[in-house]
Amino acid sequence: MRQEIIASLTEAEKKVCELMLAGKKNQEIAEELFITVNTVKYHVRNILRKSNCNNRQELIAKLLPGQNQTGIGNSLPAKSLEQ
Repeated sequence: MRQEIIASLTEAEKKVCELMLAGKKNQEIAEELFITVNTVKYHVRNILRKSNCNNRQELIAKLLPGQNQTGIGNSLPAKSLEQ
């Protein structure tokens, strides 16, 4: 299921998703990717819809099973979606 979700994402959505999984907030994602917060929100909505998740916590549970969902911030390796 994880691979199907990742395959359904656009390149921009994958970048946003990686940062979401790293615990970044919308404003931080926008600053890092040099896009607006509204664009981040658009990508987040699409990611959640494509993954059939209601929120970020569900997404984390689906894409990173067994990962401690508290303090996830900087615990993810770079390129975690490509593994």
